[in-house]
Amino acid sequence: MDALTKFRTTHISRLSVKDIFGLEPEFKNLIELFQKMPAEPTLTLLSNMAVSFANDGLPAVETYLRKELLSPDFRAALEDKERRDSSRLSLFNEMTLVLLTDLCREFSPNDNSIQMTFHEIGRHLGYGFIVGNYFANLPNEHGSDGSRESYTKFAIRESIFNEHDQFRYCLGRAKIIYDLLKAKVPPAHRFDVSAFLLAQFGFSLDDYFQAIIALFSQWGNQTVSKWDPSRNFIVDTNFFAGTENHENLSRVIEYLTQAWRLSNRPFVDLVPEAIREYLYSQFELKSKPLIKINGRTYPLSMRFLMLLSWTGPYYLVIDRLRSIGEPRDQFFHYLGHATEFYCSALAEYTFKKKFIRRKTPAGHPMGDFIIEVNPGWHIVFEIKATRPNLDAIRGDRPLKDNSTVRTAWIEPLTQFSVRLIEYRHTFKKRITPVIVTPSALFMNEITWPCYFELVQHLSMFQDQNCETPVLLDLETFEVLCACVQSGHPVGEIFRQKNSRNWRHDEFKNFLYHFWLPRMRGEPTNEPVRDASTNIFELLKQRLFPSASPLSDEPEVDWRAILGIQ
Repeated sequence: MDALTKFRTTHISRLSVKDIFGLEPEFKNLIELFQKMPAEPTLTLLSNMAVSFANDGLPAVETYLRKELLSPDFRAALEDKERRDSSRLSLFNEMTLVLLTDLCREFSPNDNSIQMTFHEIGRHLGYGFIVGNYFANLPNEHGSDGSRESYTKFAIRESIFNEHDQFRYCLGRAKIIYDLLKAKVPPAHRFDVSAFLLAQFGFSLDDYFQAIIALFSQWGNQTVSKWDPSRNFIVDTNFFAGTENHENLSRVIEYLTQAWRLSNRPFVDLVPEAIREYLYSQFELKSKPLIKINGRTYPLSMRFLMLLSWTGPYYLVIDRLRSIGEPRDQFFHYLGHATEFYCSALAEYTFKKKFIRRKTPAGHPMGDFIIEVNPGWHIVFEIKATRPNLDAIRGDRPLKDNSTVRTAWIEPLTQFSVRLIEYRHTFKKRITPVIVTPSALFMNEITWPCYFELVQHLSMFQDQNCETPVLLDLETFEVLCACVQSGHPVGEIFRQKNSRNWRHDEFKNFLYHFWLPRMRGEPTNEPVRDASTNIFELLKQRLFPSASPLSDEPEVDWRAILGIQ
């Protein structure tokens, strides 16, 4: 399987008007389309799609919307093309949905001057997707300028935009790392995230989580085929009425909501590459996935809303520290300690006696911890709290100058290479280096050589017993632990990952497209599951005191595993 094919299995090939009819549309075609569509009913249908992408999954939404929004002749032509191309094609996807929603906000009249049925709006949006896909489509295999580095920058940005996480893990992980592990961090590096949010924004960390849970209770069960119009929106003034901390919760909703209109941007003059630049820069949508129009607040992305339970507190803190001119080092130190402790505790529970810590003869730790697969093989884990920043999103700097690439890839491997020279005095055999970060850089056969060029001078790459470095995000680390907890040997997982087909591929791609299908379903990380369930229940009870609590007791003592009192 070639690199681009693997990439497309994750991110989907977006079928556009050029693929179907050979036409290259002008962006003004889309603007003119939305100028003829009424604002709120169009937003209602777009919001319906956004929630359904999360609740139903892309394949189910694609099947339903093809039936509802496309003519029978167009569906037949589309299915014929798929048979001829033998490829997975998509008309409906989140990136184009973001573009269409923003165009609706910018250009659709909100004055009741246009009357249009939902069926008519749907057919217009079906056309909007096949035109919009042209401007949000994948470039060729080596990037828009034909270089590997261009493709690599594209892959990083595309992966960040399409980032997913599991709500069953990320809510618990967020509460644990941002709050419950404070006592495990050295006093000089402690940072009280909840107190900072309360002082700066008027809501605590628990208020923030409760508001997200409340929104999920509103929209989490909505499906594309059984949409309840009465639950399509919330009215901020009464959504939390009767809740004890309703003022704080309302502040969270206010913070997560963006205005209906921004100043008009010069879309007409933008070429396709510039449109993608604009889409990748949608930080506002990631931090504010709700939108208000005519006193009603709608969801724009359930996926971004869910991700905010993990990413939201981080960006709230660093953005506010930047705006008030305060240094961020203490917060970064705190996160580094808390994240390392979280991963180490999960690893020790998961790998039992295989979990060890070692120092080099010079007294330096060899990674944050080691998994001793056998006496001749050590998997060395280095935990970093690095998150993607504007460098990664913009993609306008050479990779060697990209601060996210530097802190997530170059600096950890440079440190590892120095320690490896020292460690070789006591351990001569097989070593696999693993870096765990909150968001991993995308890896495949095209991107790996670009990263390798930045570090090929390091001595570790001349060490015949040191394998290709592995980069994990935290969710993938949690799933890896789940696989081992369910009885699958870690050595066998890494042996398959290091095979010719997967050596230079993203570990998450390997797990989800090769390893997990062999397991007949995804296993569960026991302590993270039980922590998330307990934390969710406590937050839900404060939000809905009359709700019945879950009867199931935790299967494992997650507080003891994570050293939490």
